Amino acid sequence: MNPITYALDRLHYAIPREILEKTFISNINHRSLIPVSLDARIRELVIEPRVLVDCNLIAGTEITLPLLQVPREIVDMFNYVYRVPKFMTQGRRITQALSVSFGEGAVLAGSNLAPSNGNALLDAASGMMNSALPIPLVSTAQCQLIGENTVLINDNMALPNNIYLRCWIENDESFNHIQPASYPAFSKLVELAVKAYIYINSLVIMDKAFIFAGAELGRYKEIVDSYADANEMYETHRDEKWRKTAFMNDYQAHTRQLRRTLGGAH
Repeated sequence: MNPITYALDRLHYAIPREILEKTFISNINHRSLIPVSLDARIRELVIEPRVLVDCNLIAGTEITLPLLQVPREIVDMFNYVYRVPKFMTQGRRITQALSVSFGEGAVLAGSNLAPSNGNALLDAASGMMNSALPIPLVSTAQCQLIGENTVLINDNMALPNNIYLRCWIENDESFNHIQPASYPAFSKLVELAVKAYIYINSLVIMDKAFIFAGAELGRYKEIVDSYADANEMYETHRDEKWRKTAFMNDYQAHTRQLRRTLGGAH
């Protein structure tokens, strides 16, 4: 089971099946010989075009890519354009370029490894001396995404050949990187998105049914009307709850945040 399967399963406990079928199934051309399931329609109309798009814009998977073998275009001495092939990004698109590190030393420095045979007193003295030295220039954040998997690096220094790009890429299509403990948060996001879709696509139809046919909608209308705030609740849950949850589910990004918070000589 992945988060999407879990969310679709939980959805049937939160919304009456009759309302789901009326919204997602009743408007299909039933003369088609191709059977369509309710879950497939929900995924096609709500999860893929809205939920997954929003999740990719908010967060994703943080990776570090070596750019030594990546084709590049030298615009001038301080501007370089790199076109990263998708086989390096697991077939996914880059959604945000974060920084560029220079040389092998920049990568090794991020490993947070201390010498196994070091002396505590010498390490403390070395830390005091390093605190008074200028910060070594091992990276730059002057990079931006200018096209699909195309990154522009613009800095007032000539770049070496051996550099590394730290970036966000899209989430896995099935969100397999999400930990099981975070499934309920994702399920709630899907539930609110589906309720918002039901409300916006049923409101006018219910009024037409009453005006032209004189139909008494009763309990059906009451339930749909209760979804009036679902879109606002979706945006609140996405920005306040899911953004933090998705960030903590990415090991590399979460580890960097903990290092920035705790600090230390190494």
